[in-house]
Amino acid sequence: MKKKEELKKRLISHDDLYNQVIKIFKNEDQAIRWLESKKTFLRDATPLGLIESKVGNEKVMELLYRIKTGDFS
Repeated sequence: MKKKEELKKRLISHDDLYNQVIKIFKNEDQAIRWLESKKTFLRDATPLGLIESKVGNEKVMELLYRIKTGDFS
């Protein structure tokens, strides 16, 4: 439970991203797991590790958009 609270604090300034992740994965636990998992599209970085920079946040949002629209190319 403490881990979730720490993650939520970290995501406070990224409401748009957090809301997208919850909307796509429908479940907070799955959303957190996705945020903490390495992604090939992100060059094996975790979304959570990239969101603090503008470019990283844009890449994560792009990946979420691609997942949402079914673009897995």
